[in-house]
Amino acid sequence: MDTKLVFLFLATVHLVTSGKNHCCMPERMEGLIGESGQLSEPVNMTVFGMGKFSVDFKVAKKIVMSQTLYSKEKTMRSWVLQDFDRKVQYVYDLDIERCLIMPLQEKITKCIPEEAKSTGIYPLGYGSESLKVNSWIFDMKKPGMMFTMSTTVDKCIPVGQIVAVDRDHERMFFTNGFFNITMGIRDQSVFDLPKQCHHKKADFAFDIDQVYNDHNITPGGQLFLGL
Repeated sequence: MDTKLVFLFLATVHLVTSGKNHCCMPERMEGLIGESGQLSEPVNMTVFGMGKFSVDFKVAKKIVMSQTLYSKEKTMRSWVLQDFDRKVQYVYDLDIERCLIMPLQEKITKCIPEEAKSTGIYPLGYGSESLKVNSWIFDMKKPGMMFTMSTTVDKCIPVGQIVAVDRDHERMFFTNGFFNITMGIRDQSVFDLPKQCHHKKADFAFDIDQVYNDHNITPGGQLFLGL
């Protein structure tokens, strides 16, 4: 699997935050995500793209996203599933039809972290057509990583997100916009694994160091798993 592909798709799956209190997102929702970003380490690349996501905090305890990222060099298509019950993450490269299975170290939660600071409530848009959003800033207790996230005031629906990482051998800046969000999961099969991600056909990464070694990435800390 392509080095840049693995790193980019792990870097851009970061819809949900960790913690409790403040506002909490709906238990089940779907929508579209637009994204753009700049990486300088471990690879130098500017990307932008679009994806679909489904989040189930209640039943499946899974997050799935299919996306297409564009850069000057190539177009990259992927399908990513994070299974929090099994603590495993699947990254499926749709172009070469290969799947990487990785450990998932984070916990699923639907709430903005307790330690997050609100930077204020702002109107998004103009006049009567504007939407009131609350902006939050937090680091999730991860040195060198900072999040800014905007949610609607009434129901804590995600609107936008900025992720900045600046630490040894990992430097990136990503922005995300969330739109066309609906409540519930229309089709639960959206979480079904592609046949290439079944254990007999997939590639395994038992720890983060192995991912670095297999894809010739020089480690400085850990791959950004996104949540």
